[in-house]
Amino acid sequence: MRSKLCSVSILSSLMFGLIACNGKPVSVVNKGADGGLQGAQGTSSLEGIQGPMGPQGPAGPAGATGPQGQQGIPGNQGIPGVAGLPGIQGSTGLTGAQGPRGDKGDDGEGWTLVQSVELTNAANQTFNGLNGDRDGRYRITLNGVVVTSGNDARTLEFRMNGVASGYRSNSLTWSPAGWFNASSTTGLVFTRNGWACDEHWIGEYFIHARSGKPRSGNGILHAGYRVGPSGGCSNGDNNATHIGAMIGGAWEENTTNITSIVMVWSSPAVYTGNVSLYAYHE
Repeated sequence: MRSKLCSVSILSSLMFGLIACNGKPVSVVNKGADGGLQGAQGTSSLEGIQGPMGPQGPAGPAGATGPQGQQGIPGNQGIPGVAGLPGIQGSTGLTGAQGPRGDKGDDGEGWTLVQSVELTNAANQTFNGLNGDRDGRYRITLNGVVVTSGNDARTLEFRMNGVASGYRSNSLTWSPAGWFNASSTTGLVFTRNGWACDEHWIGEYFIHARSGKPRSGNGILHAGYRVGPSGGCSNGDNNATHIGAMIGGAWEENTTNITSIVMVWSSPAVYTGNVSLYAYHE
């Protein structure tokens, strides 16, 4: 049995190179083609040592440009900057010029100055830009000297819109030397001088100005005294004092709005001093 198995193993070694029999090494002798014995297998040669690395070859040509990459994702919004410090406050501008007088307001009551003027040797004075239907009443004040150049009975009149007709007016003045009066149909008369003397007049006159209503006027001479004649007082009483005067009148025309008032001293009298016009807000 053992020889048979070993024979099989020997045959197997011839086919597959087996060199063992029953777990023991055996020598296998092969016969050549001419019947001679085959020599023993030579010893395997050792693997040769790896030769040195050859030189680096030349660089290859550049490759074709690749396709453009996709657009990147937008970055996040940056943090807002810190607010700057406030600037230095500018200087205050110059005060503008005063505007013209406005129309009367809806409320409020009392006298409002419209115009005040200082006159020198004036024969007349006109207040323009009025509105009698709006203002209702006017007040005119005087404080000045009338020079008559030796003429007697020189008067002052107020004429609405410069009209010199349609008036009925009178004044009665008392002085230590007696009573004297003045009347006029060409204006609302204020008063007159006496005995051809120059006189200092201090007084006021009121006018109801609205159309559609009676346009009456009244006034008072608070004081009037003679300051000496420019041509001589006929009675020589250069310092006689006027105690006062009762003054009244009316303008019969009541349909036209009063837009101006003209003050007229009868010739050759002239006036030096202040006159002021006020409007009454009702």
